[in-house]
Amino acid sequence: MPETLTPPVTGSPLAVLFEIVAASARLTLEEERDGAETAAADHVYAAYPDTLGRVVDHDAWTGYPALRDNSVQPSAVAHLGGGLWLHHTITADADHHDALTLLVP
Repeated sequence: MPETLTPPVTGSPLAVLFEIVAASARLTLEEERDGAETAAADHVYAAYPDTLGRVVDHDAWTGYPALRDNSVQPSAVAHLGGGLWLHHTITADADHHDALTLLVP
């Protein structure tokens, strides 16, 4: 039977180390936004170099952090004009890694 780890005493060196690891493992909201923007721009440039990659600038993306309550990954959107938007997110539970969606009103 596996043994469970007894939580360290508050203020102990081990408890402080656990707190440091927990804090460093989380990305800040700004880091999540930046990562989403970079992932979107990289995907568009790599997958569609002769079309979207030529017209959607890297700076056109606006990133959004993950929604923890709904397990929604960080994402980014780019306005194409005429009410059209591109939405990009990285999927963890599908047979593809990047999901790029054209949003039409």
